Amino acid sequence: MKKIILIGIIILLLIIILIVLVGAYIFFNPFAHKPETSFTNKTINKTTVGIEQINLILYNIKAYELHNVPLSSNTPKIEFIIGNEAYNTEIIKGSIITKKGEIENEDIGIIASKEEFIKILNSENLKQALQESVNQGNTRLETFAGNTKLLAKGYLSLYKEITGKSFTGDVVKILK
Repeated sequence: MKKIILIGIIILLLIIILIVLVGAYIFFNPFAHKPETSFTNKTINKTTVGIEQINLILYNIKAYELHNVPLSSNTPKIEFIIGNEAYNTEIIKGSIITKKGEIENEDIGIIASKEEFIKILNSENLKQALQESVNQGNTRLETFAGNTKLLAKGYLSLYKEITGKSFTGDVVKILK
């Protein structure tokens, strides 16, 4: 009888450890690393909109930390609409891959005028300028994926990078 109880306790502990590890992966992605970049803030042409400029913004808001839903090949997808041009980004194993054009099944969209985007690029602090632009309504952040999927892909930290705000209270409402 004691042996059965001991085995039950061990199984319960293993399940708890597994839940903690999966939770850490979903919320914090402990395996994310800062990728090597071939550009710096000073080497990018800041008078135009293009793939390099979008990648610079994404790098500064740590989009490389986004990840697939665990046990899924569903990669994070972001669509940018700058003026009347569309760009799409997919995060694959920490690499930011941006192309011109729209993308299907995007998770979020970032919409700004060309002038506002260039203003953000030319600021001293890209992340702070983006936050101010979003909070003033000059740049819009739209979600297309469900809240659970966004949470599982790591958008919680990206949201904070983009807006400067945490939506922990909203997450609690979502999980209820």
